[in-house]
Formats: sequence, C-alpha cells, structure tokens
Amino acid sequence: MPTEAKAYVDATKRALLAEDKAKSEKLAREFQDRAAGAIGKALSVRSGADHARERLTAFMGPPRAFDDMQKIVGILKMRDELAKLDERLPPRIADLRGEQLDETIRLLNPLVSGTGDGFAQALVLVKKRLVTPCQVVRLATLVARSNKLAVIAKTPYRMAIAVALSDLEEMVSALRKRQAEAGLSDSETLIKRVFDALNLMEVELNLDEDTPWGHRYAKLRAEAVDAVDTEIKVIPRHVDNLLQPRKIEEIIPESVLDSYEISRIEKALMFIESCRSWLGGFVSVEAIQQVCLRIKRSIDETILTLVGGLFEVGRAFRKFYQSQIETALRIAVRVFGRRYAAGITKTVEDAVKRRQSATE
Repeated sequence: MPTEAKAYVDATKRALLAEDKAKSEKLAREFQDRAAGAIGKALSVRSGADHARERLTAFMGPPRAFDDMQKIVGILKMRDELAKLDERLPPRIADLRGEQLDETIRLLNPLVSGTGDGFAQALVLVKKRLVTPCQVVRLATLVARSNKLAVIAKTPYRMAIAVALSDLEEMVSALRKRQAEAGLSDSETLIKRVFDALNLMEVELNLDEDTPWGHRYAKLRAEAVDAVDTEIKVIPRHVDNLLQPRKIEEIIPESVLDSYEISRIEKALMFIESCRSWLGGFVSVEAIQQVCLRIKRSIDETILTLVGGLFEVGRAFRKFYQSQIETALRIAVRVFGRRYAAGITKTVEDAVKRRQSATE
C-alpha cells in the first residue's frame, strides 16, 4: 500500500497544519481500516501468509513478527469496542472482587464475540488498571466457576491466565536482570510484587494440573525462588570478606572499612529479614537458618583475631581493625539481636582486658 500510505501522510499533514483534529482522526481511522483489511486478506491466504511470514521475518527480525501482525489486525478490528472499554473502566482498581469484579465482567462480555486478539487486548486494559495485575485471573475463575485450568481453558476468559502469566514473566525477567546487574538487596519492592503475584496465583488457581499453563507457572516460580535463594547464599561470603583480618601490607594507614561496603552488607541483612517475614512459603526456613549460622560462625571465628590485631599492629593500623570489630557488632545486632551482640561485646571487652593485663 505505498500509494495509499503516501496519500494518507500528505492528507494528515495538511489536517494537522490546519489544526483540524477531527479530520486527522478520521483519516487515521480510514487508513487503519484499509491497512487491516489488506493485511488480513494477505495473511488469510496460505501462499500469501507464507510469503508474508518470510518478508516480515526478513524486515523485522524476530520469527514472531508474523504472529504480531496478526494480533495487530485483530486489535484494529475491535478498535472502537476497545476505546469504549478504556473509557468505562475505572482508572484504578485496588481489589478486583465483589461488585467490581461483576461490573468488569459486564463490560467485557460484549467483546467476547470479537477477535481473540482483540479480547486479549481488552483483558490487558483491565490488567493495567489493577493495583495487583495478576488479579486478572479472577475474571477467568468467576466465569468458569472453577479454579481448575482444564475447566477455565474451555471459556473465552482463558486468555486472562495467559495475560497474568505474561505479566509475571516480565517481572521475573526484571528480577533476573536486576540480580545480574546490581544484586537484589535494593529490590525489595520488585521482589514483593513477584512473590505476591506467585502467591495470588497459587491461591486463585489449581496450578498442580499437568497443563502448559501449570508448567509455565512452575518454571517462573522456580526462576524467582532461585534468584532469591542465590542472593541469600552469597551474603555470608560478603560478610567473610568484610570481617577477614587483613595483613598489614593490605591496610592503608589511618584507613577504615569502606562505608559503601558496610552499607551494602546492611542492605543484604535487611534482605534476609524480608525473606523471613514474607517469603516463608517460597524460600525454605532451613536455607535462611544456614545462611545465618554461616554469618555467626564468621563473627565467632574472626572477632578474637581482630581484637588481637589491635595490640599487634601499630597505631596507624588500629582504626581499620576497630572498624571491623564495630561492623561485626552491627551485623550481630541486625541478624541475631542485642542479646547475642551483648555476648560478643563482652567477649571483646574480656579479650582486651586480658591483653592489657599481659602487657602490664
């Protein structure tokens, strides 16, 4: 449609220059209708579809370009219905249940008979209004009157499951990317969103069934849990690196531990606390306990060596050892509470007294 496209661009330019909004919108709608008709016709013929698939892949890259084009056509055919739905939906839905759920179903039902891709886009519009996007699955369970995936699959609202899984997939992908780039200790909001979504889907749906949806969910759940589990398991190593007694030649005179590194450790320890409080159903208590025990062992094994270092090195290097001892105490308070930290403090004080007595 090169000729039609050029004519549309020229006419739209004139309308915009004349500030004729109604004219420009009318031209856009007419061109979209012609484009959708032409694309749909080309894609509906087998030979045409094969040719279109080859051309789209060549020009647009990904093999799914053909499928994406089909979706665009389906959405364009329901453009008016989708626009009306967009106007009637509330701007924000805090909790999709009760009357709000019934009203949303009422708004969506007229679109069920349209194109599959158009109805999927309608569900996406609803999802975007939801404070908790995965609540979109409640549309499917209400219509199916069941939480079983096999039953839901027989209804038009089965697409709500795919929409929720796509949203979850995007969040898990973002979680993995964040972990690779900077770790997860600063990502509490994202982690909570991911695991709230996982929990909601497990509550609302029977995901134990042997279905593609069930398998897809299980894969995403495993990826999210693995990301958090991996993050937790490296924390003791970071604590070890921070508290490990240094050789004199590794210490800059009058220096102390890097405040940025201390801040990173404290955020990581807060991350462990978060896992304890709202990831209990996903991250095993045993795994968290093992991490805490490793941190405790690191403190227990290094604290006396650090105290000894205060007396064995020159004054210029004592600040560094002192900063390590203070950091060990801060970690002790954060992970194990003041009672354990008080015990460590007493151990330090007793060791200092013994050293002072020995030098007198």
